[in-house]
Amino acid sequence: MFSKLKSKLSIYSKLRLIITRVLVISFLLLFILLTVHNIYQSVQNERKYIQVMSNLVISDISSALASNDAVEATQTLKMLLTSFSPIIYATIIDSNKQTFASLGEASASDSQFWEAINYKQSVFNDNITIGELNITVSLSTLRADIIASLTIFALALTSTLFLALFLIPNFASTIVEPIKKLAETARIITKTEKYGLRTEKYSDDEVGELTDTVNEMLDLIEKRDSELRIAATAFNTQEAIVITDTDRNIIRVNPAYTRITGYELADVVGKNPLTLTATLQEEDLFKTIDADISENEFWKGELIGLHKNGYRYPADYMITVVKNIGNEVTNYVMTFADVSERVASEEKIRHLAFYDSLTQLPNRRLLLERLKVAMKTSERHNLFGALFFLDLDKFKILNDSKGHHYGDMLLIEVATRLSDIIRAEDTVARLGGDEFVVMIERLDQNEMLAMNEANTVGNKIVSALNQPYSLDDFIYNSSSSVGVTLFHSDDSDIATLLSQADTAMYAAKNAGRNTLQFFGVELQDAMQRRISDEQALRVAVGEQQLELYYQIQVNNEGQAEGAEALIRWHHPTRGLVLPSDFIPLAEEVHIIEDIGLWVIETACQKLEQWQQTDVTKHLILSINISALHFQKDDFVTKLLHIVKSYDIKPQKLNLELTETVVLENIDIAILKMKQIKVAGITISMDDFGTGYSSLNYVSRLPVDQIKIDRSFVSRSMDSEHDKLIIKMVIALGHMLKIDVVAEGVEIESQFILLQEMGCDYYQGHYFGKPMPILELELVLQNNYFSHMEIEGIDFKNSIT
Repeated sequence: MFSKLKSKLSIYSKLRLIITRVLVISFLLLFILLTVHNIYQSVQNERKYIQVMSNLVISDISSALASNDAVEATQTLKMLLTSFSPIIYATIIDSNKQTFASLGEASASDSQFWEAINYKQSVFNDNITIGELNITVSLSTLRADIIASLTIFALALTSTLFLALFLIPNFASTIVEPIKKLAETARIITKTEKYGLRTEKYSDDEVGELTDTVNEMLDLIEKRDSELRIAATAFNTQEAIVITDTDRNIIRVNPAYTRITGYELADVVGKNPLTLTATLQEEDLFKTIDADISENEFWKGELIGLHKNGYRYPADYMITVVKNIGNEVTNYVMTFADVSERVASEEKIRHLAFYDSLTQLPNRRLLLERLKVAMKTSERHNLFGALFFLDLDKFKILNDSKGHHYGDMLLIEVATRLSDIIRAEDTVARLGGDEFVVMIERLDQNEMLAMNEANTVGNKIVSALNQPYSLDDFIYNSSSSVGVTLFHSDDSDIATLLSQADTAMYAAKNAGRNTLQFFGVELQDAMQRRISDEQALRVAVGEQQLELYYQIQVNNEGQAEGAEALIRWHHPTRGLVLPSDFIPLAEEVHIIEDIGLWVIETACQKLEQWQQTDVTKHLILSINISALHFQKDDFVTKLLHIVKSYDIKPQKLNLELTETVVLENIDIAILKMKQIKVAGITISMDDFGTGYSSLNYVSRLPVDQIKIDRSFVSRSMDSEHDKLIIKMVIALGHMLKIDVVAEGVEIESQFILLQEMGCDYYQGHYFGKPMPILELELVLQNNYFSHMEIEGIDFKNSIT
């Protein structure tokens, strides 16, 4: 019964019970041992004291026995009993064993051990035993002392026992609490299956070791549970999962497998999953897969999957070996996913990286790669190839006048026509803007025959691109300039080939456009000269080799009204270079802005000086603005900044713009011109009349002056048609209240004719050639024009 009750007790109760028992028994044994020890020690001490007392009187007793003096012996015993009160009886026995003397109660000698103790000591005389001293000592006093001491000790032990019993719960708790925590954690995990819970470790003893062991066990359980959950989740993932036996025959598939392949488990169970797509793969692929699995227990790669309905799809596969604890293969797991969308995206990205988004033609990057391969192929097969560089003539005018939509349509149609001309193995690429490149491979081994073949293709290109284009409801006529160079090996640099074709293309443009030009020795020399000129021109800008020359503009009375600044280049070896020989180059190499800003700055400096003298302060100074410079977004900002930094009247500065500048993008041009006009600067339309389209726009343009092109003036004496155009331009200018300036007046008869037509101002060699500033100022200071009559003026002699 007790054992059953005991088995139901908690560890805490059992521990308290055991500790209590041990303490009680221990304290009882301690009390008994201490009691016995105390009694024994007290009796021994009493005996020692009696021995000391007896030794003090033993000599007197020996004398009394020797002299047979009983009275003396009795006196000695009396002194002994008086000196030590616990002695209750003392007797002296002689050698005959008879009582010689005694004192006290004789019955005390028969007392029990705990009541009294008996002490005997022999009496000697000359080393001969002559008697014996017997002493009986009462233990009553000693017993009372012992009982008092034991009582105090018992009370102390009892108090200590109760204190220990009071502390037992706390002590037991320090041992039991970690175990209770461990049990509580186990109960929570059992109820909630939260294997992530852990028990706190309180000590490094056996309980602490138990805690570590339990936590490690929980780690394993949590990991296994996590793996099971992951496996369960993974089996329902979007990736197909196939589980096979050791013979690689399917035993289980997940829902994603059915969704991706169309096959149910019943369709494929017992089959090798790879054999379902075997006919779609390379012949040796499965050998490679088997080798990787045998060596690495793993294979990953891309295969072509076959849907049950028959369509193919790319898929990323992974095959993994599954082993048991004994390191034996138990299964194979194959996972795969349909990556059709990813492959399509990658292909799209590749297409964006290598193809032009508008025309879908290869871009520069792909062209360079193909050209590199083509050059190696050319060398290997000893065949020539050709590289065509073409540019659409006046494409920018279409783009700006009709909008980018029409420009894009033209580029797409050009791409289509070029693709229709060449063979499938050749390449048409768009470099950007309106620049295209055509690469033809496998021409003849003979250079001349290869050139003839390339010429045939080039003429087809020129002819095809010269046909009218139907751009929505707009019929557009265009042409192209085509440059071509041959290549035969990979010895040539790709950049050099492109540069050669580009140079030939510019030669075609200079030859009148809508034509084909081959790169040759002459063009090579021209290209080298161009490179040299570019370097020299950059030096000229930096080292102040440029200078402004000035050509006088006069009124009908022959008085100077202003001058046009014309730039010149003092070349170190070629001498004075006219703008027509270097401005186009400056525009091509993008330093025209630097030159243009220098011209504006120099003109403003000169106007500031002219305003200080009476002879020149009325003059207007005209400067030419390049189309590319004018088209810069910050042109007006920089212009006004320079003008404001000088103390000049802005009305004295005149900007000459060509029709090309305005018609490139007329709306933006008009906006800029209005900003310039607001600042007080005047504007002239230069070379007016060379493009008849200007007559359609002149009424919209905020210009102060139009300049009749010199070509009309030079033909005015012989061509009625040109006379009519001049009259019409002058009449239009006067109608719009715009001054008209005639350029290129070379002879007196031209001057007189223009006066009769009503022209306002004149400029040309008849009045003076372009001259340096010092010469111009000398002419102006001598006032050569102010006092002369118009008739008979010898302008040439007066400004020599």
